[in-house]
Amino acid sequence: MSNRGTVTGSVTLGAGTNEFTNAVGGVFNAGPAVDLGAGNMLANSGTLSPGGQGTPQTTALTGNLTQSGSGVSAFDLSLARLASDRLDVAGSARTGGGIRLNPIDTGYARPGTQQRVMLSASGGVVNDGLLLSAPSSPIVRYDLSFPSGNEIAVRSSIDFAPATLGFNARQIGKQVNAIQNAGGSSSFAPYAASLIAQPDNASLNVAYEKLGPGALGSLSSLSMTSSLDFQEAMHSCRQREGEYRFIHEGECRWLRFGGSVRDQEREALNPGYKLNALTIAGGAQREVGEDTHLGFGLSYVRSDLNSVFSDVEGDRFEAGVILEAPLRATRISVRSAQGTVTTTVGVWWIWRRPACTHWASQICGLHPCWARSVTIW
Repeated sequence: MSNRGTVTGSVTLGAGTNEFTNAVGGVFNAGPAVDLGAGNMLANSGTLSPGGQGTPQTTALTGNLTQSGSGVSAFDLSLARLASDRLDVAGSARTGGGIRLNPIDTGYARPGTQQRVMLSASGGVVNDGLLLSAPSSPIVRYDLSFPSGNEIAVRSSIDFAPATLGFNARQIGKQVNAIQNAGGSSSFAPYAASLIAQPDNASLNVAYEKLGPGALGSLSSLSMTSSLDFQEAMHSCRQREGEYRFIHEGECRWLRFGGSVRDQEREALNPGYKLNALTIAGGAQREVGEDTHLGFGLSYVRSDLNSVFSDVEGDRFEAGVILEAPLRATRISVRSAQGTVTTTVGVWWIWRRPACTHWASQICGLHPCWARSVTIW
């Protein structure tokens, strides 16, 4: 029997002298059983694939196997250490040509090293210049091995934090290792699979840059700066007259407008960003006792952050109460809203392009932040 097209499924040729030739250009997607009869030959010069690509299966071959230099054995290899392709030969095997790997279950890839037998032959295996081919990935390394004279195996080593990456990328990679070692998840699986599909270190670095916080960390410094500015604005009722005119406060209403622009260039280890913020704040202060004043204030900050892989629009609100009293040439002020707390609530709409292909995520977060302060003037 000679195949130059595609044959899919199990094959039984019965008793007698038989031979199955899978010629150059032919594809044999072998089923669970290929029975050619003991001592008969499966000669592969095309593509031999147990189950076909993407369908892990163990094929039992009764007979001998020979693979020429043009022949390819195509195997599915589970990176999650689940079912993979395997060819068990009840006879001998002489293998030239190549083994072509198709990684499967990449979204649930388990970090570490595994060795999987791809072909076994009860009558022994002869390596006739067999070569291994697999998709290029900085995360996964594949090696051909021969555990015994009867087996051909593939060893795969998986590390989402290879030493060839920069420091920031490796830290994210270590977290991915932890996620995958814990079993992964259906929601994270597409991201893990896309990371493995990156062809080189440069592509993987960019992918991790998308997954990392990057310029979003600047929102924390914006919150801190805005809070300090607001607390300073609460001292807007200073008076010029009096014995202690440098610290003297009175009654007033106040209103402030402000804005800021931060622009950081993109560098090798920094994604860069541009952050625009507009602030409006106002309040009032009244005398509640002899030279003792009670005031309140409200602040609103609108921010827009743009970087290579994220866009953020934010609204930040802050409310505060101030109580001031003199102590000779010293003024003690305590700002609070809820006892001794200045309360800030920020809502940021975040559009990110976190994946390595074409996915996009939109995340809405409510970010509370509290500050306590006692200021002596």
